[in-house]
Amino acid sequence: MSKQLTNSAEAWRWSRRCRICERAARELDLQMALGPALFTTKSYSHPDIGRTYARAWELCRQLDDYSREFTALRGLHLYHVNLLEMEKAQHFAEEALRMAERLDDAARLVGAHTMLGHTLSSVGSSSRRVLTRGRASSCSIRTCSSRTGRVPTPACHAKASRRRFPGCSVTRIGRPMNSGQR
Repeated sequence: MSKQLTNSAEAWRWSRRCRICERAARELDLQMALGPALFTTKSYSHPDIGRTYARAWELCRQLDDYSREFTALRGLHLYHVNLLEMEKAQHFAEEALRMAERLDDAARLVGAHTMLGHTLSSVGSSSRRVLTRGRASSCSIRTCSSRTGRVPTPACHAKASRRRFPGCSVTRIGRPMNSGQR
């Protein structure tokens, strides 16, 4: 009898945990939709934006949703940049960089290096090293024409050319591939 009670209590706890996770996932969906809407309708430094992205970041960490965690960090970074709270903005840019490295995603690495570089340049730090590292770490983006439209994909090899990839153009962050400047 006590084993049945233990199993039923365990099942109840498991059921409750599942409901909490489902509720958190639904709330995260709403927070992630609300963030861009607030940026569009309110000023970039409105307190609701900070609260929305802070809650989204908290939910992402609870649910281990790394891809959306990067987006929440980007929203927090932009919010604090607009408040001119550069130390906080730098913190969120560094967190985003760690997240992009964990995800091993070239596009997110570019975004994180750009966030951090611009934040450091705003406070007067030497950001050239950070921005250069962002360009060098798989930072060329190849845009390919397909039947569904133009699809941006990371190009891991900067030596890609139009001869090797017909219909594709390769651009390095900050300067076009054919600009002749290095």
